[in-house]
Amino acid sequence: ILFILIGKTIEERAKKNTQNALKTLASLKEDSTIKVTPQGEEKISLAQIQVGDVLKISPQENIPADGILLEGYANLDLSSLSGESIPMSKKKGDELYSGALNLNTTFLMETTKTAEDSTYWQILNLVQNAIISKAPIAKIADKIAQYFVPSVIVLAIYAGLMWLFFTHDLRLALQTFCNVLLISCPCALGLATPLALNIATKLASLKGVFFKDAQALEYIGKTNTIFFDKTGTLTQRELKISKIQSFDLNYDKDKLFQICASLECKSQHIIAQSILDEAKNKNISLLEVSNFEIKEGFGLKGEIDKVTYKIGNAKNFNPSPNSNDLGIEIFIGIYEEGNDKILGSILLQEKLKNEAKQSIQWLKKQNIESILLSGDKKQNVECVAKELGIAFVSDALPQDKLQAIKNHKDEITMMVGDGINDMLALSYATISVSMGEGNKGAIATSNLVIFNNNLESLNYAISLSKATLRNIKQNLFWAFGYNVCMIPIACGVLSGLGITLNPMLASIAMTLSSLSVVFNAQRLKNFKG
Repeated sequence: ILFILIGKTIEERAKKNTQNALKTLASLKEDSTIKVTPQGEEKISLAQIQVGDVLKISPQENIPADGILLEGYANLDLSSLSGESIPMSKKKGDELYSGALNLNTTFLMETTKTAEDSTYWQILNLVQNAIISKAPIAKIADKIAQYFVPSVIVLAIYAGLMWLFFTHDLRLALQTFCNVLLISCPCALGLATPLALNIATKLASLKGVFFKDAQALEYIGKTNTIFFDKTGTLTQRELKISKIQSFDLNYDKDKLFQICASLECKSQHIIAQSILDEAKNKNISLLEVSNFEIKEGFGLKGEIDKVTYKIGNAKNFNPSPNSNDLGIEIFIGIYEEGNDKILGSILLQEKLKNEAKQSIQWLKKQNIESILLSGDKKQNVECVAKELGIAFVSDALPQDKLQAIKNHKDEITMMVGDGINDMLALSYATISVSMGEGNKGAIATSNLVIFNNNLESLNYAISLSKATLRNIKQNLFWAFGYNVCMIPIACGVLSGLGITLNPMLASIAMTLSSLSVVFNAQRLKNFKG
């Protein structure tokens, strides 16, 4: 009993240690915060937070909900979200994400989401789902365990009766019966998969990588082909406006830009955010927009001062204007049935992420094919694809992206994207990956979310998946191997050679079996990527 209790104590400590990351995240749920009202300050629970509330955030307090910095400045520790240990400074007007730790200042923020809709809750739900879900490889252990216990009980009774029948020694028969029960180890089988998966989930979360379920964690390491969206995924999210052109004397460049920014204020696309940032820097006031519509993969339409304007790529207009400049060209026009009037265009330049080339090269070494899927025009997409040395599909509408992945249906595919136009492709791919700064719908569709928006984290996730699967297979080998070898010995098949067991030795052997799996799983903590 002492040996078994020692083994069980070590097992329980190992299991608890793997769940510390979840406990740290979950602890924020119980916090409260200070709400500032015209009547003064009041303490409220996180569940009471509403959109538009003004909250006072003190030093060493976690941000409870997503919002905008309203007054003061902040130094934030974002390690729980992105794995980035270097503090980030935020000024008035900057976005704030729940879960970030305020280090040393006091500031006011206005919430843009409730606590339950915020970034922190998305992370918590992802981690919880990953821990409670089962990987496909776990089904092997589950199926064996289903028959293992009754089989061992039957075998123990049979072995005891055989020894009683042949030796007429009740003590020996009872000892053999106990040996078989004690030495069999279903615990090792049960621990082999979940322990490794929990450790991997914790390691990933420390890097700002969150798996939606255990199946994603297993399959990501088996990926054959990865499809990448271009804008904001392989390229940097900050687009620079390089040129504004007006084709109509009644609309100067400033007026065109004001119309464009006013329409884009209702979009979350990276292009929209870049235009809005520029409008904010230039102190351009936004006009009221009605009858707003988004046409995925094309652009958007809205009414300003009883005039219906359209903005988007060339395909959003009829007839389509010529687009020859190298860069992302956004056209602005007046909607007219069958004959849109083009008023001007805005040209934005994009730049590859610093880590993009290195990440793609690493994937090539892993024999993983990379394909660029983009709705942008061919000359832009081809330029990026050539620089990275990968295949590409340009002028791709959402359904075109979907079809490209369907063409690889016999492979384990991955789609990496962050926009509304990626949602179809994300939903069909075996593994769907969304960058944390992407569209909320894209994040909801994804199996894996990279909150730090860094492509190297994708490489880390693939390596971690392979290491975890390897660790699980080792655990199952030790668990199966132990039972296959030790149960026959407990039955007495080697008694003719003078090799026998007593219940104390059997309990020691059983404990060592469980610990071999526990300690082997703990080796995964040393994984560096």
